[in-house]
Amino acid sequence: MAHNDHAHTHSARPYILTFMWLCFCTVLTYTLAHKDLGAWSFAIAMAIAAAKGLSVILFFMHLYDQPGPSRLTLAIAFFFVLLVITLTLTDVHTRFPLSLPPGSFRSGNVVPPIQ
Repeated sequence: MAHNDHAHTHSARPYILTFMWLCFCTVLTYTLAHKDLGAWSFAIAMAIAAAKGLSVILFFMHLYDQPGPSRLTLAIAFFFVLLVITLTLTDVHTRFPLSLPPGSFRSGNVVPPIQ
């Protein structure tokens, strides 16, 4: 018996829509890079990058069509990446000030202080 008893039909529509979404996010990233958003610049850039990455994973890598175990694997991978980033930023932010090299700034300040 065949692995799949029914054939999956795919159209180009999701790929075209995803491509247009990625182009929009790229233009948005470029536009926002030239604006002064203060401390929100990094957070907004990471949110746009995460949305673009998730779009590529879901549609171009066909995770949207996959069953639960593949999605669970992706969720666990994202959790560990967020955990590593969070622990690294927490470590740098809570360091004793004298352990930081001269000229550096804490990770809580996304923009270096103006001299």
